[in-house]
Amino acid sequence: MKKITFFIIISTAWLWCDASTLYLQCAECHGSHGEKSALGKSGILKGQSVSQIYTQIKRYAKGKQNSYGYGSLMKMQVARLKDKEMKELAEYIATFK
Repeated sequence: MKKITFFIIISTAWLWCDASTLYLQCAECHGSHGEKSALGKSGILKGQSVSQIYTQIKRYAKGKQNSYGYGSLMKMQVARLKDKEMKELAEYIATFK
């Protein structure tokens, strides 16, 4: 029940929050500072440029990227974001050094 409640809170937070709050859902798999390989397979976000991250988010949202077999999962995570939110999220993630 706790996981379901957390998911609902985080999912709803996407509707009215800043990039650091948006990233909370990403942190579940990618780590609090993009330092983890999501589910032990993906690349690490930390150290990527804004343009790299933004391009990947856009491609996942459109269903055009399927890196590591996580295309569907990532599409569910980012498809509801507006372009402005995608840019802000990419800019936030790119600050992880």
